[in-house]
Amino acid sequence: MTGYLGGHRARERRARLLAWAVIPVMLVAGVLLGIRFGPDLLSTSDGLTWLSDAVRGEAVQVNPDTGRQENRLKVAPAGNQIDLAQREGLLVVTDKTTGTLTVIDPSALVTSGRWFGSGGGAVEVLLNKELLYVVDRLRGMVQRLDPLNARPLGPAWSAGGLIADAALDGRNTVWALRGDGMLSSLAWAPETNALTETAPPVRVRAAGPRSLVIPHDQGVTVVASEAGVVSRVGTGDDSVVEIPPVPGKINPAPQAPSDLVPVSAADSGKVLLFHRGRAITIDTGGMGCARPGEPVVFHGRVYVGCEGVGKVLVLGRDGERRSDIKVPAGAPKLTVNDDKLFIHVDGADTGVIVGRDGKISSTVTRDETQPVNDPDSPPPSKSPSKGSRQNPSPAAGGAPGATSSPPGPKVPAAPGGVGIAAQFEYGTTLRVEASWEAPADNGSAITGFSLVLTSDRGFSKSLSLTALRSGAIEIPCNTRCHGLRVQAEVSAANANGPGAVGRGSYTHNAPAVAPGAGDTVVTSAGAEEATRTTFRGEAAFNPPFAWRTFEGSCTLNYSGPATGSRPVSCWATTLSFTFTGGSGTYRFWMQAGPVKSNEVQTFGYHEPIEPPPCSRCQIP
Repeated sequence: MTGYLGGHRARERRARLLAWAVIPVMLVAGVLLGIRFGPDLLSTSDGLTWLSDAVRGEAVQVNPDTGRQENRLKVAPAGNQIDLAQREGLLVVTDKTTGTLTVIDPSALVTSGRWFGSGGGAVEVLLNKELLYVVDRLRGMVQRLDPLNARPLGPAWSAGGLIADAALDGRNTVWALRGDGMLSSLAWAPETNALTETAPPVRVRAAGPRSLVIPHDQGVTVVASEAGVVSRVGTGDDSVVEIPPVPGKINPAPQAPSDLVPVSAADSGKVLLFHRGRAITIDTGGMGCARPGEPVVFHGRVYVGCEGVGKVLVLGRDGERRSDIKVPAGAPKLTVNDDKLFIHVDGADTGVIVGRDGKISSTVTRDETQPVNDPDSPPPSKSPSKGSRQNPSPAAGGAPGATSSPPGPKVPAAPGGVGIAAQFEYGTTLRVEASWEAPADNGSAITGFSLVLTSDRGFSKSLSLTALRSGAIEIPCNTRCHGLRVQAEVSAANANGPGAVGRGSYTHNAPAVAPGAGDTVVTSAGAEEATRTTFRGEAAFNPPFAWRTFEGSCTLNYSGPATGSRPVSCWATTLSFTFTGGSGTYRFWMQAGPVKSNEVQTFGYHEPIEPPPCSRCQIP
């Protein structure tokens, strides 16, 4: 499959596209959806592929020719959401949980630089063969980075508000959609060393904070699924099409040819194929695939991972079913690279490789006998050997021919690349992590690091560490965390003492964002009988950033045989409570002010009361 590398966006943000009602012919030349690129699309020329393992926080390199694992890298804390992007000589790891972008030299397996942004899935990477951009949607900025060290190149472009989504098309144009529906097209201007708007911003009909931008070879499609409007902009054949809105999670293909564009409805158990101007609806639920994942087009076939059932569906151009592919249980990830399709599951021991002819082979994706490399670990010190000779130099002010002793080991130099990344904000607390690059040890091995972290609101903490990162540190904000400034001072020590101090700072730019109606906040809820009239309620939450930073109060509400509400922190992840009610179906939702989240249903049941045995009944 040919194409270009596009933007990386959070998987949860792919969940909105098209309706399953009969859709009129609306694909002109099949480019309404066009080509879209997700975080698992990689490009490399050496035949090796990096796959992410979020369960372990690792990036695993596999060799499709041998079916073996080549390398394992520790790139994030276990369980964090990881996106990978690669081109020849470059591996970019985005920890979307913390907002940290790490550039790794794959030939040396060492970190060459970092960039720190907003956490909670707000950071995206836009990468192709020439350019590396990072988008911080929360800060509303796009920054070009040096692929050698992740340092900014030129000033950041500011959208002047929240960025809903951004993408990089095949002509090196960056498209940034602001939360109010204004779409800007940007290009790199070498003469000014800056991103420059190529035309005045345009307002896209019905677009808002949850709209999606899909890149094409030229231009983009903006999907405002919540309003049922799809707009093409900058394609040379711009149009606006109205479609029926669809609730629930929708997964578009990250890349597809213009005449074969699949999307899947995870909550409806369906896949929709746009083929030669037709919309074909496929009931994957009837194929044992109740929750279809992100579809991928590979050499004329459509591959759809099925969550939780250990298989991938293979469909033809007209939706006809081919032989399924067995995979480990879980949520299959599909990656096209080097004209091969890689299928893997986080935490699994093996994966599947599909060739262009459809032939299947396997590869190892977890080899515990192979060590896990830490790209942050400094290389071994290369001090002169004891037997080496130093060229003498004349002693200052001494007699001719007199020599001075070679200088002995010194304290380390100052650490470079000191940075602070915001991991999570909840209430009036900000969780951050500090990291830095190893300095020169100046002849004596480094034994540890000293970190002093302070804020402009009275916080101070000192740590002694042996790694190049601090781990999570919670900082009180006193009131709002927006505007909090944090500074890190780091020094390394060796046998000769502490060295020079390296400094870095971070200002938390997180203005309050209004929660969106229908946002997925409540992930599960249950009601278990406690007494004859009461239930023990349990609810779990995964609040988006706008809910976590809401400045008002939040409640968990329920309705059914009984109604009520419970106060809950807007950043809560669980809540246990007791409520009174009879048997029946209960609906739970979270509310921030007047805004309602998604709903979750559960059935509460009371065992019927059996009458006591009759002690004085008349015997017939």
